[in-house]
Parts: sequence; structure tokens; C-alpha cells
Amino acid sequence: MANVEIDDLVAEATLLATDELEIQKTAGGASKKTLLSTLSSFVGGDIISTGTFTPEFEDASFNVATHAEQVGDYVLIDLGDGEELVIFNARLRITSKGSMTGSIFLDGMPFTAHADANKEGGSIITLSAGWTLGTAGYSLTARMIAGLDYLKFYTWDSSGGTTETQASEMGPTVVIQMIGFYWKA
Repeated sequence: MANVEIDDLVAEATLLATDELEIQKTAGGASKKTLLSTLSSFVGGDIISTGTFTPEFEDASFNVATHAEQVGDYVLIDLGDGEELVIFNARLRITSKGSMTGSIFLDGMPFTAHADANKEGGSIITLSAGWTLGTAGYSLTARMIAGLDYLKFYTWDSSGGTTETQASEMGPTVVIQMIGFYWKA
């Protein structure tokens, strides 16, 4: 692994009244090409491709939420020896969960995950609004499922541990921003 410093990129994030996150460069400013180059150096591989995808919330019966925003970007990195790593960013905003019930998933990922459960990967939720998870002490996360092309959501709470996040825990409007990684099949 290479040591990486990105000290010339300063940004300001503002949560707008519309529940949208606005990010603006306030000083310096590395280009997308520079950031991608730094990323590939960090993980020790070469960028194969970059692109976009259209993520969507759905349940196990393939009932889909009504989305007002569905944005996904990815970088595919060759790690050598046939290993490829997908790094992604996704942002979704729904106006209705429709007839979704039970466990919830994020479908539409750009590639199928590796079949090895040790290479599933996961995500970090960087913005979350509109959920009905309960009081303080709850944390939302998602992980790729080995051999499949979707993320499954989980809720952790300080008293009950980790459980599958349910559609009933989604408010009528939900916003989520996440970044994550997984190994490509």
C-alpha cells in the first residue's frame, strides 16, 4: 500500500432545506483525474474503467420505491492476479416506498460480487435522512452479497445488535448517500 496525502482538496458540505447535500470546493481542488490516480495508487492497482450505474431501493419481491434521485458512480481497479475491486458512490432519494415490505436491498450495482464471502465488501453511509429507526444508538449499513449484484441493508442498535433493515423502517421520503467497495466476480 502506498501512503496517500490529499492536502490540496478542501470542500464544504451543506445540508440544504430540500434534504440534498451540496458539496463545493472551497480551496485548492484536485481534478477528478488526480483523485482517481491517487485512488489507484492507494489500493496498488490500475484503473480499468469508470462509469455510472442506476441504483434502486427494492424488497425481496422486487417491489421498487418511487425514486426522485438515483445516482451511482464507480471505479473498477485491477489488483493483479485476476482480482478486480469495485469502488462506488451512490445517492438515492425516494418520494414513496410504494408496496415494499420486509428486508430492503439496493439493486442495480454495476457488477456482480465475487462468490467468495470474504470478498463481499460493504459500504459506509455518509448521509441518511427519513428513516424511522428509533432513538439514538442506531446505525444503518449495507453489504454486498457474495455472487449477487445488490447490497442488503442492516441496522445495528446498541441493545439488540444487527438485524436486517425493514421497509417499515423507511419513512415516506428517504435520502441516502453511501460509498463502498467489493470484489468483482
